[in-house]
Amino acid sequence: MKTKLSHALLVAAILTAGFGVAGCGDPPIAGSTYGDSNNMFSLEFLSGGKATFKLAGAAVPCTYTQNGKNITVTCSGAPQLFIMNSDGSLTASPADPIGRLTRKNR
Repeated sequence: MKTKLSHALLVAAILTAGFGVAGCGDPPIAGSTYGDSNNMFSLEFLSGGKATFKLAGAAVPCTYTQNGKNITVTCSGAPQLFIMNSDGSLTASPADPIGRLTRKNR
């Protein structure tokens, strides 16, 4: 009985430590708005995995997922990968016209 209890406590401690480390990653982007330097593109990250992409004022509803520094935004069924840079900005692929987006609020 004592061995089972010790084993259960060890498993619980390992799981607790694992969840603590998993939570210490990049901050969630919900509540943030990013935009380009020309104010042509903006991307607002809402709670619940929802986002709004604006192009020249026209808004498109989107969804997003964040996995560390990788943020995938899906608008009209088309996924777009963004990478969070060390300065907090987002970058799409080099060939993408969106380019670099900087945080406008938090």
